Amino acid sequence: MVLVRASTFGQMLVGGAIPRALIGASGMVIAQRGRMIWAKKNVIIKNAPYTIEAPHPRQAEMRVAFGKVASTAKGSKGLSPEGLPQAAAKVKANKNKFALTKPYAPKARKSFHTIEELEKMLK
Repeated sequence: MVLVRASTFGQMLVGGAIPRALIGASGMVIAQRGRMIWAKKNVIIKNAPYTIEAPHPRQAEMRVAFGKVASTAKGSKGLSPEGLPQAAAKVKANKNKFALTKPYAPKARKSFHTIEELEKMLK
């Protein structure tokens, strides 16, 4: 999967480069079909997820935790004995820091119509 900058395709239309902070909202995702044998297309193009700029609280918490741990490897070069980049090795060694800080309660999803409304529609 690749996140393509909109400026790559639309720089001439916009008249200049798009600021880096706005790339996520105006970007798109290009994904290969991979193991999705049911897909007819070899390449799938879709909008970038809105959580790039507006992460859910748990996503933001994880990004901060990953950033703090990975930043401890700043300046180190080469691969770890496991064959991972230094930052990835630090994250793997400190994976206990990514445990839930508070219980996660998912929101109950509501459909657009209630069951009663749908039954009325069928009559």
